[in-house]
Amino acid sequence: MRLKQSMFYLFLIVMFASFLGCERVDDVDDIATYIITFDTQSDQTIPNKTVYDGETLLDLPVPSAGDLIFTGWLHEGQVITFPWLYDYEKDLTLLATYSDPEWEYEIEFDTITITGYRGSEAIVTIPKSINGLPVIRIASKAFEDNQTIEQLTIANSVAIIGRLFLYQSQVQSVEFESDAVITHFPNEMFYGANALQTVVIPKSVEVIGDGAFDVNEALTSVTFEAGSRLREIHSYAFSRTGIETITLPASIEHIGYWAFSYCHQLTAVYFEGDVNMHTMEKGVFAYSENLLDFTFPSGVSIYPTDLLRGNEVINHITLPEGVQVIEENAFYLMDALETVTLPRSVQHIEAWAFPWLQSLSEVIIKEPSQLATIETWAFFSNPVLTKIIIPLGVTVIEDGAFYGNEALVLYIREQERPSTWGTNFHQRATWVYGEETIVWHYQDN
Repeated sequence: MRLKQSMFYLFLIVMFASFLGCERVDDVDDIATYIITFDTQSDQTIPNKTVYDGETLLDLPVPSAGDLIFTGWLHEGQVITFPWLYDYEKDLTLLATYSDPEWEYEIEFDTITITGYRGSEAIVTIPKSINGLPVIRIASKAFEDNQTIEQLTIANSVAIIGRLFLYQSQVQSVEFESDAVITHFPNEMFYGANALQTVVIPKSVEVIGDGAFDVNEALTSVTFEAGSRLREIHSYAFSRTGIETITLPASIEHIGYWAFSYCHQLTAVYFEGDVNMHTMEKGVFAYSENLLDFTFPSGVSIYPTDLLRGNEVINHITLPEGVQVIEENAFYLMDALETVTLPRSVQHIEAWAFPWLQSLSEVIIKEPSQLATIETWAFFSNPVLTKIIIPLGVTVIEDGAFYGNEALVLYIREQERPSTWGTNFHQRATWVYGEETIVWHYQDN
């Protein structure tokens, strides 16, 4: 009887020991022991812990790190959950993890990605580091629907920002700390930032992606930090914004199609210094109908399709030397346009380049001209177009190139029609042959 009672008490002692975090199945002298080292990622030091092989741990020490909230110990990238069976047969180092009381974030490769903001401040600066780890990314949609932040400053440690990171938020202004390292604004970075009004783009940015600021009607001011290295603005980058004026840096080389389209408040576009621009794609300022102060940049060899489509205020355009091609529909739907001056460098005028222009009265081609080709319908149906001087050296004028211009008089430097010109190059809806419509071998008075 006493033996049974002794065995029962021994069983209770063993069970009690297991609840204290120490479960043993054999004599302790026969069980291997290992050392747990604690990396607190703070100034606090926690003594090493000795554990038995196969021991079940019910808890571990809790470190502190200032205002940060301890969230657990990491082993092989995973947070330890209790009870924790120690069956690794080796020493381990555990890493403390914390949560910032204001910031939501993820840790990857010892760097921080901001995924959200749980604070209550309206003026916010993203930190350079959290818990000793550098903040280098802001995740896509990190501040989606945030109704708290109004003014956001981005730390100069941030190198990557995801798409839609301010989508439908109340952020009104964005600035970057000096010496920013971010080089790309990705596609749709600021898309749908409904409350955004002002942005200062750091000099480090080289590329602004497709639709980066698209559909931000409250956005009225975009400025570039001095010394900007911006090279490319991609398609729809600033489309449907409320920008009123913009000065593009001298470093700019390429503007994608419809990049500033439907900017109804845009009245002036300036290019800083001697720009490096070499490409403007179609429709860059299409339906920005109030754009008045604009000079086509030198260095761009092609005047593109629909560049100022729908413009209602520009009366006169003079293109710089270096422009070689006037593309199809280049001046389409510019109802206020009265005169166009083409440089000596123009070589090719494509079909429909000057179509249906209600106010166009004169196209001036500077001489001596390199113009070689005028395609069919190039000057189609301009009711008040009265004068064009065709310079020497034009090798091709296709049939119907001037079709539908009832008031037009062609002043031609050649003495007679070259054989490479279409026989009906001058044809129009109701053509009346005579000196009043074609003047051959024209000499300036």
